[in-house]
Amino acid sequence: MRNVSSPMFKLVATWTFVSLFACNIGCNKLLKKGMPGDGGVTTKEASQGAKSKGPKEAKPGNKEAPKAVDPDDQLEEKLQPYIECLNSLSSSVHDAESRYLMYIPKTGPTGKGEPSLYKLSEGAAAKCTENVAKGKTLPPSHPQLEQAGEAFAKAASQIDPIAAQLEKYYEDKDYRDDKWAKGKELHPQLMAGFEAFDKADSDLHSIVDGITKPLRQRVLAKIEKEEGKKFSYHRQHVLLAARELIEATVPSGQGSSIDFIPYSTALTEFQNAFSDLTAYGDSHKSENSNQSNYDSFVKAADDFQKMQKSLSRCLRDAPAKAKVANGKIDAKKVPPCRDVSPFAKMSGLARNGADALDFVLEKYNEFINTANRSQFH
Repeated sequence: MRNVSSPMFKLVATWTFVSLFACNIGCNKLLKKGMPGDGGVTTKEASQGAKSKGPKEAKPGNKEAPKAVDPDDQLEEKLQPYIECLNSLSSSVHDAESRYLMYIPKTGPTGKGEPSLYKLSEGAAAKCTENVAKGKTLPPSHPQLEQAGEAFAKAASQIDPIAAQLEKYYEDKDYRDDKWAKGKELHPQLMAGFEAFDKADSDLHSIVDGITKPLRQRVLAKIEKEEGKKFSYHRQHVLLAARELIEATVPSGQGSSIDFIPYSTALTEFQNAFSDLTAYGDSHKSENSNQSNYDSFVKAADDFQKMQKSLSRCLRDAPAKAKVANGKIDAKKVPPCRDVSPFAKMSGLARNGADALDFVLEKYNEFINTANRSQFH
């Protein structure tokens, strides 16, 4: 559930990451690799070897030199368990926290109202714990990433049983029977869990961001070198440009202030990347590995683009009172953006331009989720 009242720093903390194992990123290499430890032996070769009655005599000069391992391929595999943790838990924990604090103050239950709390997806915290344990065993060693992942999984695991108890407690209205006793007992534990998770989530996002951004640039350059500017290249370019655009839309640590010039530049770059993709797609349909997935990707990207264009107009036409130092615009001082969040405006939920950022972020996450499901090259 979207929470239009969530503070801006939480919008940044709930981005969905695109999967690094998408087929547009090193797909051919991954398919050609043997499983770890098999030396790259094919099924046919393995079967012939099994029928052999004894070891073959080694022939000089017949040994193939082992292929060098690509460090970026290893890094992609290393990151995947941590990205799965973020995508499965980050938004759901923040949604649970926001929902809870809509009814219960930080100081604890007051004995009034009809509280509600979302529990986490069943098994998500346990799966994350498994993922970070797996990630720790994968090369290359990265102590910062591994420690941040463990802290993230631990914080989620602490919240999970408490949230499950309180969700049922409030849903069944048991507080009417025990005079809020259980709610008051579990409240400090839940708040401590949320505080620990907020820090762990921010730390893990920052570390993953710091690794994935340069990694994706290297991947894009590699695709261009090996394949040229075809479907794989354009797909990856759009994803990179979308990432840069959403960072310019909700910059970390700047509250609701948007630097309009870098934002406009990022929007133009995304539009150009998207236009390059569709132009290539229209003229090279016979080369597309999956037209249906391509169409889904394009539609989701276009929806994100339309939302961003509407936000751009809203910011461009911002009143003088919203323009702060150094060309920045305080979205909280911008009137509600009608084209970005029309329903919220009609229902009275959109108080100002800052509320539109939540809708833009939601559209970005929808696009990335679609990209993860819709592979083509």
